[in-house]
Amino acid sequence: MRNTKPILLKTGHVLKLSRPQMVRWILFPAAIPEIFTGLRVGFSLTLIGSLLAEMFASQRGLGYLLMNGIGLHNVELIMSVTLLIVVFAAAVSTLLLQIDRRLHRRVSACGRQRAMSSLALPVQEYQCDTSGKRVVYRETRGGHGAHVRSGAADA
Repeated sequence: MRNTKPILLKTGHVLKLSRPQMVRWILFPAAIPEIFTGLRVGFSLTLIGSLLAEMFASQRGLGYLLMNGIGLHNVELIMSVTLLIVVFAAAVSTLLLQIDRRLHRRVSACGRQRAMSSLALPVQEYQCDTSGKRVVYRETRGGHGAHVRSGAADA
């Protein structure tokens, strides 16, 4: 919550949002990338922990197969189980890392515009280029026509 941009918090105060509205519309969307990063790191630690538990306290699983192969000096079994674990861990880690990068890029590139549109401000059209170069959005003020703004993503 400390990493939330101050401009978003000030906007919420100016709009006189209640505490639950502030959490729902500003704090929670700003925290989603960090929450997902925690899930990604937690996955790798959980995988290691479950493999260690299977190696020493189980009669099933990949850890048990690995220990069984070590006990029998079966190099083919050891290598195949190790390869299976590495491929699985790499695939899931790559997928989670891609999602994590996309979430962080989206928040850094579109944080201000997304927060403004989620606060039910009179925004008709909203586009965000997540490459981090330009952001374009169209808003109306009191029904008197549309203004088109484009600016740097970090502005």
